[in-house]
Amino acid sequence: MLMAGAVAATTILVGVAGAPAWAQSPVPLGTAETYGVLAGQAVTDVPPPVGPSVINGDLGVWPGTSVTGAPVVNGATHIGDAEAMQAQSDLTTAYNFAAAEPTTSTVGELGGQTLVAGVYTSPATMSLTGTVTLDGQNDPNSVFIFQAGSDLITAVDSRVSLVNGAQACNVFWQVSSSATLNTRTVFVGSILALQSATLGEGATVAGRVLARNGAVTLIHNTITRPFCAASIAPPTISKAFEAATIPVGGTTSLSFTLTNPNAGTALTGVNFTDALPAGLVVATPNGLTGSCGGGTIAATAGGGSISLSGATLPAGGSCTFSVNVTATTSGTKVNTTSPVDSNESGPGAVASATVTVGAEVVAPPTIAKAFDDATIPVGGTTALGFSLTNPNADTSLTGVGFTDALPAGLVVATPNGLTGSCGGGTITATAGSGSISLAGATLPAGGSCTFSVNVTATTSGTKVNTTSPVDSNESGPGAVASATVTVAVATPPTISKAFEATTIAADGTTSLSFTLSNPNASTPLTGVNFTDALPAGLVVATPNGLTGSCGGGTITATAGSSSISLAGATLPAGGSCTFSVNVTGTTSGTKVNTTSPVDSNESGPGTPAAASITVRVAEAPTIAKAFQDPTIPLNGTTALEFTLTNPNANTTLTGVSFVDNLPAGLVVATPNGAETDCASGTITATAGSSTISLFGATLPANASCTVSVNVTGTTTGTKVNTTTAVTSVQSGPGAPASATVTVGAAVVAPPTIAKAFDDATIPVGGTTALGFTLSNPNADTPLTGVGFTDALPAGLVVATPNGLIGSCGGGTITATAGSSSISLAGATLPGGGSCTFSVNVTATTSGTKVNTSGPVDSNESGPGAPASASITVGAVAAPLLAKAFRDDTIPLNGTTSLRFTLRNPNPATSLTGVGFVDNLPSGLVVANPNAAQTNCASGTVTATSGGSSISLAGATLPANESCTVSVNVTGKTAGKKVNTTAATSIETGPGSPASASITVRKGMLPVTGSRISTYATVALTMLGLGGMLIVMSHRLVRRRRQIA
Repeated sequence: MLMAGAVAATTILVGVAGAPAWAQSPVPLGTAETYGVLAGQAVTDVPPPVGPSVINGDLGVWPGTSVTGAPVVNGATHIGDAEAMQAQSDLTTAYNFAAAEPTTSTVGELGGQTLVAGVYTSPATMSLTGTVTLDGQNDPNSVFIFQAGSDLITAVDSRVSLVNGAQACNVFWQVSSSATLNTRTVFVGSILALQSATLGEGATVAGRVLARNGAVTLIHNTITRPFCAASIAPPTISKAFEAATIPVGGTTSLSFTLTNPNAGTALTGVNFTDALPAGLVVATPNGLTGSCGGGTIAATAGGGSISLSGATLPAGGSCTFSVNVTATTSGTKVNTTSPVDSNESGPGAVASATVTVGAEVVAPPTIAKAFDDATIPVGGTTALGFSLTNPNADTSLTGVGFTDALPAGLVVATPNGLTGSCGGGTITATAGSGSISLAGATLPAGGSCTFSVNVTATTSGTKVNTTSPVDSNESGPGAVASATVTVAVATPPTISKAFEATTIAADGTTSLSFTLSNPNASTPLTGVNFTDALPAGLVVATPNGLTGSCGGGTITATAGSSSISLAGATLPAGGSCTFSVNVTGTTSGTKVNTTSPVDSNESGPGTPAAASITVRVAEAPTIAKAFQDPTIPLNGTTALEFTLTNPNANTTLTGVSFVDNLPAGLVVATPNGAETDCASGTITATAGSSTISLFGATLPANASCTVSVNVTGTTTGTKVNTTTAVTSVQSGPGAPASATVTVGAAVVAPPTIAKAFDDATIPVGGTTALGFTLSNPNADTPLTGVGFTDALPAGLVVATPNGLIGSCGGGTITATAGSSSISLAGATLPGGGSCTFSVNVTATTSGTKVNTSGPVDSNESGPGAPASASITVGAVAAPLLAKAFRDDTIPLNGTTSLRFTLRNPNPATSLTGVGFVDNLPSGLVVANPNAAQTNCASGTVTATSGGSSISLAGATLPANESCTVSVNVTGKTAGKKVNTTAATSIETGPGSPASASITVRKGMLPVTGSRISTYATVALTMLGLGGMLIVMSHRLVRRRRQIA
């Protein structure tokens, strides 16, 4: 295989630039279009220190699966998968398409040729030595197809150059065998090789390297997938003096012709200025004839300038006008316009014309020169081009010649890469020498010639190269020509870029990030810079959202503009920097954004970076999802709910769809319980399957809809469930949604909650306690993270102060005075344990208030049931009643007092007709006497001795006042006696009941303080005195006996 040196040409080129435009469709690449490298068997990249290579596009191999080395892939990688197989299939189709195109011209060696659009065929090997120029003739859609009958081989430092609108995306190389690009080849177009492709070290491809059956071998290469960009060519201008020679004081007409080269685009604002050279002025009168598309022609008599502004040229149209000029001094007058420009295009070329005033003068030839690259590395090669012109309109020049002594550090390359010629003259450029010369050339009147020679840098530095004056037999020597090239000692910086989102809505915003790196291990780079001209339909956002920085450089990103740039940055050896700017999409479509090459003071320019984004007409729908229960038991079921929202204020979304692949251990329940209110949408959720989907739904602007499906846990563990991106016809894909459920091995019962108001009725402005009791029903499992929230109903608020008493397992009880919510969080209940606390609440409006808490939950269980309690808030609160027996226990037939305390809880309202009826329980009767007493104003106490009822009627209680009733009762049967009653009033109705209890026992001494206890005390006392008298009497008798 040939990897270096020259290659032999087998056919001489037929087609040349200037031929008529040729219409041809691009080769259809299908899915292979996204690939920078695609191989049949393997991709091999030589590893560092030589490599790696950079692939700006996708990398694929099929049917092989081998990738050796580690190329940097700025795209997707498909090794032996279905995507790579499809790309190979589409490559075969493209290869056959290109091979079948009819030939325009037969070629062999391409070097030194300028070709227009067409199909170029080589019956054997197609070779390139030097430069082949592809001329788009100002047509961005021009297509170039090259058909190699065998191999495609380029020589070292060969180049494919694009001019006049030709685009890399429209250049295709169909190779019947294998392609070899030798060292430092600068190649353009997509290679479609039947067998293999091999790239020499440092070769670059602005295109693709696609091999159907064999391997692709890389050695420190850069392959950049091309993108087509439509362009609008600027108008063209030509001018001519009617007479080639006039005397001093003579007049001639100067005519201008302007043409719109675009076949489908009109140009507006067409303009130029023609500053006449010294010795020519606009004639008096100016003799203006003709016009130009409604534009303004300014040509003031005696002035030194002619201009056109505001003209319109239809697609393919042209205009012509002329102005008379007068000569005021003798000599050759070279007259050059400014570049012609328009609103739709950039500036075009200038136009020149020459007139000789006075005796005829033969002007010397002119020379211009330029290096093809502004910067090259030491050991690098570039082309040095020369253009010689005969400025005399009627006189040929012979013996044209010059010598160009190259500066120190530049030599003629090996091989010299000579392309072009000059009027039959002898061009001397000996490989390795320091001189280039031309001798004996002939230039016809007004003619010119162009040739180039490759030169190689041997030392670093700025190389200024100046020719000798160009001369001819007919003239004196002319001027010299100079050009400059910088030989750098460093590798240029690299740049990569990416949009944060691949798709945004029209007027949507995303960030565009840039990363710049210095690949030199020991050389800092200064003056690092690039410019990124945003494509039509993207502008810098307002505000620009600039984040990050780059080595002290100046980042320019003016809000609303279409350009982002970096200047003056410094990257340390091996260092890098990253920054991002927000951009906004203003029109829909796919936006391909490519930077200029990144450059630095120490290196030549590097490669550009590209990124693409799709701008849709609408913002994508959003999706949220949630399991109804965070925890379910094994084989338990819960609902999975999806909420879809259209965020667009004025756009209905159709075809709204998503797919949700359930994780292992979750399946659609049987039955599936599927429900949706998404208009026109179809839910697919087969019982027992692991997929839920919605297709074809319609969401009006700013609307939402839901989908709910039951799912069952079949294995234990935490199940993280993420949907695909939700999408619609108008927007493209949005973001996915995730939710988590835990499937437990055993069922842990949730905590229970009970609640109650301390009073059944309170007035407006009244306060009562609201108590909560929480229990853990699990005997062996503590519950942690126990919590609930109780949203009070309208008309109830937390009292001020809140009166909180009690606690709950170290949890946080939140009950802010004046708020309408009470909550518990983070409590711990031991197995079988419980807790109780209460908070005071105040009524603010009347009515029945039903208060239901949220479900009580814990970390170990799912949520439990809520708890409810009711209270009635009246305009006037019922009287409050409390009651108590004086003694807890009395003997059978013993007596004690029963005391009733009544209170009016209303702060501003008296209660009348206050009363109650207390039916004593069996075994208790009103004592005889009843000892009834009361201080309840106007109240009548009824308590018939021996009866079983005590009542109060007709009492009056002032606001916030209390009164009491006391009656004695007697226990007739043994046992515990529970006595309950409630108070009422004319203004309120009955209040809450009150209870009291007493125990009646048999065979016990009377209770201290009772009447029976008094009798017993007297009896005992008398017994004691009697005993003492008997003892004293006994002792007296014994004493008398002793005395006797």
